[in-house]
Amino acid sequence: MNNKDIKSYNLETIRNQIIYLDQKKFLFNDTILNNLTLGVENINKEAVIKAVKMTNIFDVINGLDNKFDFVIEEGGKNLSLGQCQRISIARSLLKNPLIIIFDEATSNIDVETEKIIFNNLKNEYKKTMCIFISHRQNILEYCEKLFF
Repeated sequence: MNNKDIKSYNLETIRNQIIYLDQKKFLFNDTILNNLTLGVENINKEAVIKAVKMTNIFDVINGLDNKFDFVIEEGGKNLSLGQCQRISIARSLLKNPLIIIFDEATSNIDVETEKIIFNNLKNEYKKTMCIFISHRQNILEYCEKLFF
């Protein structure tokens, strides 16, 4: 697009702008807050709250004992699979990437919540390219281009 040779870009910089989310949950035995902010520097409370609201998990977190200080068991065993996926998506939003690849990353999220998340992404993250790999046909409504 800018006629710049891709080899002139720093590989680490490129990698830091791409987030890959699959259906597996990568949560650690730590607080929700620490899981959300893992790998994110200079984060503020407002950004964290925005990200969890974008993924429709804010009310769930506020309903937990200790809220953001709730300790997630290894692999997220004390949360539902959908809750784990929403926390993982929120964590990716805090990194403010240029590209997010969703590889069945919402497979355990109900259709209504998925719709809320993707509409929020469409409205708030206009400069972020989202690539969807999915078996769910309803994902098509969020896509501008389709590749088979």
